[in-house]
Amino acid sequence: MQLTFKEALLNGIEAHKAGNLQEADRYYTAILKAQPNHPDANHNMGVLAVGLGKVQEALPFFKKALVANSSITQFWLSYIDALIKLNRMNDAKAVLDEARIKSEKGYGFDKLEKRLILNSESKNDCKDAEEYQVNILEKLNLYQALKLAKKNIKDGLNMEAKGIYQDILKRFPKNKKAIDGVKTLSKKEKSKSSNIKNPPKDQLLSLIKIYTDCQFQKALARGSQLLKNFPNSIYLYNIIGAANKGLGKLEESIEAYKKALSIEPDFAEAYNNMGIVLKDQGKLEEAIDAYKKALSLKPDYAEAFNNIGIALKDQGKLEEAIESYNKALSLNPNYAEAYNNIGVALTGIVFKKSNRGFQKIISSLLDKKLYVQPTDISATTISLLKFEPSLQKHLKFVSCDKIIQNPLDIVSDLDEFPLLRKLMSICPLPDLELEKLFKNLRASILENISSLKESSPELLRFQSALALQCFTNEYIYSQSQNEENAINTLEKKIKKLLSNNEQPSPLAILILASYKALHKYEWCQSLIVNNQIQDVFTRQVEEPNQEEKLKLKLPILEEINNKVSSKVRKQYEESPYPR
Repeated sequence: MQLTFKEALLNGIEAHKAGNLQEADRYYTAILKAQPNHPDANHNMGVLAVGLGKVQEALPFFKKALVANSSITQFWLSYIDALIKLNRMNDAKAVLDEARIKSEKGYGFDKLEKRLILNSESKNDCKDAEEYQVNILEKLNLYQALKLAKKNIKDGLNMEAKGIYQDILKRFPKNKKAIDGVKTLSKKEKSKSSNIKNPPKDQLLSLIKIYTDCQFQKALARGSQLLKNFPNSIYLYNIIGAANKGLGKLEESIEAYKKALSIEPDFAEAYNNMGIVLKDQGKLEEAIDAYKKALSLKPDYAEAFNNIGIALKDQGKLEEAIESYNKALSLNPNYAEAYNNIGVALTGIVFKKSNRGFQKIISSLLDKKLYVQPTDISATTISLLKFEPSLQKHLKFVSCDKIIQNPLDIVSDLDEFPLLRKLMSICPLPDLELEKLFKNLRASILENISSLKESSPELLRFQSALALQCFTNEYIYSQSQNEENAINTLEKKIKKLLSNNEQPSPLAILILASYKALHKYEWCQSLIVNNQIQDVFTRQVEEPNQEEKLKLKLPILEEINNKVSSKVRKQYEESPYPR
């Protein structure tokens, strides 16, 4: 069924919200292929790129969205936010000025303005920054610039207004409105400087170091002392809250965060930190509410999503927890703690319904290879895969002891599930139904080898995974006499081909590898390794050869002469447990 642009966009947005980024990308790309200047699709592709950490790649999408429709405030906000993330402050400032003129409302611009101010204050070389400053009169005429400066003052953006006046005076040094504006703002700055909210940067950094060194009592004392001179510092209250938590003073910690929020209600970090304390108190619902408040202020707060997942896990809502961890990863793909938390949540879970999104999450987790043992989540993954109708159908078929006549039909259906092949390739599958299906498929593929299409990508992918599964489970699947005869014939055929300097088909090699490890054959080194057999050749030939080389380097503490001990040694060398 062909989708309209609107339907494709809605599907993309739903996938995006659910953390299915590849699916979202597919929909947005399809729209842009047909309509390259589609404003919403371009904007959402930019948001997708930023979420994946590809901020530079997002800029062209945001620009196209604005060219197509410059009246949408969110388009401006996303573009300016990306420029700030890339530390292109002057560009961000120029775009912000343009946005205030062209966009209907300035909602959200004030927060971006604060970020620009904070970043500009942190620059060490003001002279260099000034050199790259774009004069406002290059974008606006004098009347528009004065109007924008007046609007900024009304909105409380005094520094922005002063910058506009200074730009005007560079071109028109005697402009009375600009001169009066600078004087008025300078007076305001002078009166404001007498009420500094936060300690100097070096004092804050010193306090943070004391806290990160786990000197909580010292951090609490130092923070309290600084509060006497800076009673409205939200950062001091935040650190005091953290120090109290480190000392186990949870109520005092919450009070410190509440004080910070009474000064700055939009302080997302305080809500997140308060949630952590509430979670430690066992107040899980209140903790989740605090994390959600943090996210309402800062929607890209990956840590808050991760913390919601932790609270949901403690409530036993494991599937919801995994979804929350995945949202954290969609914002920060390198978030190690979120990956680890997904692995913990998956261990021991038995799924009650189908969820293709979870299949992608588990697959991504397994690809990382750092956060979970595949065997720890194999049963969990199988419980999820078994809800797939096509897999259920084939499991029921083999349970009736029917003979598989056309293995390609089953292999083609199983090719829908890359997660199943991945799991087959890396760990034993503790499931009798799957074992029976794979065992029967192995026999059927062997029996029909002459009639099968040897170049079928689906068949080669499955047969490679099956060969790795059989190698991993140490060829535990039983085989009939007919299979043994067929394997003997296949072995002879491959040996003859290689002796004549001919190469056997990848399918023939993979079928044989599902019955016997390739390193057992003298001719294995004569194989030309291509993409189809690379994974199997690595596991069944290269790694065993490497093990043999390593074995020679291991020191021998004492020679074994007893026959029984020798047999035990041989058994464990051939089949180590755990491998």
